[in-house]
Amino acid sequence: LLDLEQVDPERIAVTGLSGGGWQTIVLAALDTRVRLAAPNAGYIGLDCRVNHRADRGDIEQNASDLAATADYPMLTALLAPRPALLMYNEYDDCCFQTARARPSVYEPVRPLYAALGRPDAFAFHNNLDPGTHNYEREHRERFYGFLNRHFLDGRPGAPSRDTEIPSEDEVRTEEELWVGTQAGNADFVSLARSLARGLERRKPPEDPAAFSRWQAAGRERLKSLLRFRPLPVERLTGQAPHAGDGRQLERACYHLHDGWELPALTTVPTDQSNGKMRLILADEGLQGTEALVEEALRDKVAATVVEVVMQGACGLGKAPHQWTMMLASSGDRMLGLQVAQLAAVMHHMGPARLGVAARLGVAARGPVSSVIALMAASLCGQPVDEITLDRGLASLYRLIDEPGRYESLSPLFCFGLLAEFDIEDLITLVRPARVELRSAAEL
Repeated sequence: LLDLEQVDPERIAVTGLSGGGWQTIVLAALDTRVRLAAPNAGYIGLDCRVNHRADRGDIEQNASDLAATADYPMLTALLAPRPALLMYNEYDDCCFQTARARPSVYEPVRPLYAALGRPDAFAFHNNLDPGTHNYEREHRERFYGFLNRHFLDGRPGAPSRDTEIPSEDEVRTEEELWVGTQAGNADFVSLARSLARGLERRKPPEDPAAFSRWQAAGRERLKSLLRFRPLPVERLTGQAPHAGDGRQLERACYHLHDGWELPALTTVPTDQSNGKMRLILADEGLQGTEALVEEALRDKVAATVVEVVMQGACGLGKAPHQWTMMLASSGDRMLGLQVAQLAAVMHHMGPARLGVAARLGVAARGPVSSVIALMAASLCGQPVDEITLDRGLASLYRLIDEPGRYESLSPLFCFGLLAEFDIEDLITLVRPARVELRSAAEL
């Protein structure tokens, strides 16, 4: 646009509704060539997103580490001293209602505009007609007036009215406006596949001493990528065990640092004799572990089923993937939290509790639990004898080759994961533990 001779570079404005409003604030905050911004129902602060489900928005609005660097009030402040009109809706049936948006992103920035001597350049409009998620006439005329004041006021030929001129016969249909895209046009999936093809894997050395150093370095990279923080078990509470049907059952709860509580169910065969313990988890929680528990009993192995966050009783309600993106935006990683929780249980179940001769095995069911199990086994600080993966992933590249599953697999969309580790790399990190991928997950 700026290359066109009829365009005045001092009068470039951006406006948009909803996702377009979000693009408006991001573009205008980062690019000062935008001289005036008028986002409409496009964004709100992270605190409101956490407390109001309707305000959480889409994943692009909650990019990894965004809020740890610059939350949306900060992006709004970056508009100053350029003119900005924030438009919201009293009864918005999508998101970001006025009552929450105004104190979140407008009121905190007003003093900045005043201090810069530009209080008139920062305005807020609350739409009442119709008051829903819209960019209808009331909004448009408020935008026209704002443009007139800041772009045309005092100029020769400036408009004398802020109201909308008759234009119904000029509005084109969607079909008339459709221009299409060329064949083979890039999209997010094709871009991801292109980037993935260029990733180089780190091959482990054959020398034992060098391999040990390679593993140690890999674990440190994994900790950094996951934002891993240990969550030690502070206490274990349980109910009195009861026996029946050739087994003994004991319900317990692992109380971890930072207030996390993980429910667990231990099943011990009454004729146990081999001293093994198997830790089990599944994407579906306890209800998805029945077959793995029965297999452990047939092997005369005690089985402890544990549920980490997002699983079973530790589920996060409706749309749990939204919590994954909120956590990532604030600087943490859901996958890292899940790994830290399972690693804490693994560490607690190590030789100090089971006995020096005891051997700990892990069985996981589902693509997310399989990755959690491999990572936790690598970082728990205790030897793991064997890891069985049921319905796991042979490669994380499947998340790109078979896209469209973010809602159910959101922890695996951990920023930078595939650039550093694929499944084979995670398996190498847990050696000498034996790893068996029994069946592939259906995505």
